[in-house]
Amino acid sequence: MANLITYDGLSLPNGTIKPTLRTIENISESEAGTDIGTVVRFNKLTLSCSVVCSGYMKDKILEKSEMIDGMCTFNGRTFRARLRISDYPYIEDSDQIEEVGCLWTVNFSIIEE
Repeated sequence: MANLITYDGLSLPNGTIKPTLRTIENISESEAGTDIGTVVRFNKLTLSCSVVCSGYMKDKILEKSEMIDGMCTFNGRTFRARLRISDYPYIEDSDQIEEVGCLWTVNFSIIEE
């Protein structure tokens, strides 16, 4: 199975991906005191991801999260996005796996600009 997400040239490991689409509105108040909602953006994509990877890949993902934004490809669609890390816990006893070192669970979001 091919990698589903590429962020700024880095193919991210396969893992759990939860896409969310939302509408961004700007709410202001009219002279009569009622709220006026103006749609600023339809279907802004956010990908909530969780991947299990080596320490090397964890460091590459952390490096990409320090960038202001980058180009993301998901399901054949390319868009400008930011990558934000939630956490990256170490998997206990994973250092017993030969040739991998230790494993990390990296939880992050990719937010469309």
